[in-house]
Amino acid sequence: TAYGPTLRHPDLTPNNILISDDLIITGFIDWQHSVVLPAFLAADIPTAFQNYADEGSRGFKVPKLPENLHSMDEKERAEAEEQYRRRHIHFYYLGFTKLMNEPHWRAYIEHNGALLTRRIFRHAGALWEDDNAHLQIDMSEVVRNWSIFASAAADGKVPACPVVIEEQEVQRREDLRVSLPEDDAFR
Repeated sequence: TAYGPTLRHPDLTPNNILISDDLIITGFIDWQHSVVLPAFLAADIPTAFQNYADEGSRGFKVPKLPENLHSMDEKERAEAEEQYRRRHIHFYYLGFTKLMNEPHWRAYIEHNGALLTRRIFRHAGALWEDDNAHLQIDMSEVVRNWSIFASAAADGKVPACPVVIEEQEVQRREDLRVSLPEDDAFR
């Protein structure tokens, strides 16, 4: 299930994967920051494949190049091709995960608000590095989307969010999101 305990290796890069001469994985190293988390927190797209900042990628839409690609100037064409490349990687990572790793796929999608919950979990740890800008932005999103996170009472009503953020502060945080580099706003 999306809530079952899952061991997560936080740095699964080629340098930490041991491979035999026959190209068989024989082990993993660098476990010192490993954690056991609910599956929906551990299930994510590896950073190199993520493209959360792009609406097309978040919507799991088949990537397509713009029809007017050949009429674009060189800079616009390069940007469109790079966007397509990033969407393509994101889309196919998710697609192959769905086909070949059903438990990971279920954990990734079963929990409402999983993307935002994973972001909050990562950003909450960043406070120790004196960076809480992302967490502030995430908390505004939680307040705006409270019904995703709250359980309805017996009468079917969703209780009010216990966090109140004034509209002026919400706008300040939205302006902060715009000022951050695009990829950082969605990590």
